[in-house]
Amino acid sequence: MILRRHLGFGLLGFVASAACSPAPQPGTSPILAPVETPMAREPIPEPAPIVRVDASVAPAPPPASPFETALKEWTRKTQCSEFDYHPNGGLQSFWCHRPGRVTIASVRELAGVDIFTKGPHTADALKLDAANDFGQYNLAFVRWLVDKASPPERGSAAQKATQPYYDSHMKPLAEIFWKTHAKAHADQTCFKREKAAYADLIAKKKLPKDYYERWFFFMNPYFCDNAPKAANFYYDNGFDAGVEGNVTKTVIGFWLRRAMDGTMDTFAEGLKKLLAAYQPELMTAPARPADPAALTRTLAAAVNSVAACRDPKAKGATASVAITISSDGQLSARLMAARAQATPTQATCIENKFSAQQMTPFDGESLVFNRTIALK
Repeated sequence: MILRRHLGFGLLGFVASAACSPAPQPGTSPILAPVETPMAREPIPEPAPIVRVDASVAPAPPPASPFETALKEWTRKTQCSEFDYHPNGGLQSFWCHRPGRVTIASVRELAGVDIFTKGPHTADALKLDAANDFGQYNLAFVRWLVDKASPPERGSAAQKATQPYYDSHMKPLAEIFWKTHAKAHADQTCFKREKAAYADLIAKKKLPKDYYERWFFFMNPYFCDNAPKAANFYYDNGFDAGVEGNVTKTVIGFWLRRAMDGTMDTFAEGLKKLLAAYQPELMTAPARPADPAALTRTLAAAVNSVAACRDPKAKGATASVAITISSDGQLSARLMAARAQATPTQATCIENKFSAQQMTPFDGESLVFNRTIALK
């Protein structure tokens, strides 16, 4: 999946649609004024007739909140011609599902300030194919977005009504926004290094095509090592760490550009408000990233331990083994196509040796590693 790297409206664009929603009309019920005691010389008015309510008729439900209306409308058919990955896609897929009334021009008019201060975008449209430029947000606009178009409070009727829509249509993208932001914050040296390299290439107008593909592996435990890794290294060592790399690469691009235009912290504040309303447990979970050094030691110990499974009669045979390290630190092994070269006894021995290994538990998804093991 290839997503354009310069889409700038981002996750909080949804919140703006709530502000663009028409406000519910006030009720038409009369307001009762205080009753004054009549003077003795004035006639006492006849009491108003009692209106009997049919208990079998349910009262009309309250009108939907603007936020609820926006979220329901955001789930409709895509407005774009590209393949639709929603709700498991990135920023562009998300933006393509916006309500028809939510446009750059309408949001700018509602906010009362320009959305961008610099970049290729116009006042009314996004330009998504600029090779060495990106839209730099107006901090005043982002501040308005966070303060004036926030989601409902946790436990409110609007939050409860929209929770199923959030779960079905926003949760996958919101989680990746949070996880990538958490890693960027935890390893600031790594994030600043990526920012500096990215900004330098843009400034020199030498940004390679599809440069953002490198961030596919950003959540991999080894990505932030000082020594650069080739892509084929990650294929055999944790891949995208179970955090969809095709979305991660666009979201990290968003965070890097927000760090460059000075709006990252404010956008993060808005993200926290969104999660506080719909997924607070994501923010309260302790941060325990997988330690790359511990992973390397554990894998080496596991591979070395299978020496006891070798058979001199195997005549140079090898086995390809897929090793899974779950977040609880437990290892397991599965012999691949080359299993036929191993005897049943060897296969069982290898699997048992790996399952006997243990490392410190960590956050996130299970990690898969591929190794070739000698059987002789």
